[in-house]
Amino acid sequence: MGNIVDYITPAGEIVFSFAIPIDTPETVGADKGVFAFAPGVAGTIEEVYVMAKTAPGADKTLTVDVNKGGTTIFTTQGNRPSLAGVNTEATSGTPDVTTFAKNDKFTIDVDVSTAENVVVDVIVLIRGKQKVV
Repeated sequence: MGNIVDYITPAGEIVFSFAIPIDTPETVGADKGVFAFAPGVAGTIEEVYVMAKTAPGADKTLTVDVNKGGTTIFTTQGNRPSLAGVNTEATSGTPDVTTFAKNDKFTIDVDVSTAENVVVDVIVLIRGKQKVV
């Protein structure tokens, strides 16, 4: 997994997605992201998208959190991306912490998992912009 450049804007910003797979998403815990994201240039985060091959199950939930330097970027907890029921995709609300500097470390937590099914192939995409240097 890694950084995916989606496109470059006329203003010279790289619009990116950084993909991080989750290890054992059915287990709640910190630092579940297999890869940490340490960007080479400063930028902003616009949203976080989560997708999975299987859904959590009826009336069940899988909620992930993104941390910068060990602290959530979603101080408004309801903005975290959450797979619910039969859904295999979810997009976050706007993160509260959106800026990052070169080499800031991002990790993924599983905050809520009431999944009755084993949720497999979970990928978290951090989407945002970086200025071309």
